[in-house]
Amino acid sequence: MEGDSVERIAQNFHSDGDPHTAPWGKQKSSYRGTVRKTVRTMIEAMGVHYTRHVENEAKVVQAFNRKRKSQEEQR
Repeated sequence: MEGDSVERIAQNFHSDGDPHTAPWGKQKSSYRGTVRKTVRTMIEAMGVHYTRHVENEAKVVQAFNRKRKSQEEQR
């Protein structure tokens, strides 16, 4: 994911619903770095989860295709 997108997500994540939180630009750079790292970790985990979901779905489709093919051969 591009740095701009991570930055935008980090800013939204930081200020989500808390009116007492200091503005993003006023936070220490170490804090901003930690939030960016957390966002990257979350994005990576979501990607792994999505990939696993797609692979499992592909296995289901393959199983149905094999079953349909075997039924057609029996006819």
